[in-house]
Formats: sequence, C-alpha cells, structure tokens
Amino acid sequence: MGNASILFIIPIFYKMILRDGIMVRLNIERLLKNKGKSKYWLCQKMNITSRNLNRIIRGDTTSISFKYIEEFCNLLECSPNDLMNIIPDKEFIKEKNEKKEAYI
Repeated sequence: MGNASILFIIPIFYKMILRDGIMVRLNIERLLKNKGKSKYWLCQKMNITSRNLNRIIRGDTTSISFKYIEEFCNLLECSPNDLMNIIPDKEFIKEKNEKKEAYI
C-alpha cells in the first residue's frame, strides 16, 4: 500500500466515527502549553500555515493524514492517546458553541 492509499483511509475512518455520534478532538493546545511552546513554533516545525493548524485544533477539518498525526506526536513528545480524545458529538458541538459565544 503506497502513501497515497494511506491518506484515503483517514477520511473514511473519520466519517464512520461521526455516524456513531462520536467526534475525535486533538489536544494540541494543551500539549503545547505543557511543553511551553507556541502554535507559531509548531507551524514552523511542521511547515504548515497557522490557518490550517487552527482549523485542525478547532475541529473544522474533515480528515487528517497519518503524516500529521506522526509529526504532532514526535514534536509534542506524546502518544496518539495523548494527542486525541474521543468525545460524543453533542458534547463537541456544545463546547464549540460555548467558545463562539465567548468571542461575541
């Protein structure tokens, strides 16, 4: 299985999770804070834009490649278990709405 094939697995897996009412949340900001590093530092190390990193953090993406999961884990010195939380979809939506209200 080549690298291109692997990238197609993640979106399928992600959609299966959503059908069961579950959402995956990445703990990037917490892990950065624990390491005393910034999102800017992570963007520079991973060669991604701050816009894309923020979309990943907010859960505005529909998929994430194994490449990024591996890079997050290596740079943040964590395991995939530390990086990801699985939460009920309703709880995620509630948290997202609360964050939006805080900015208004």
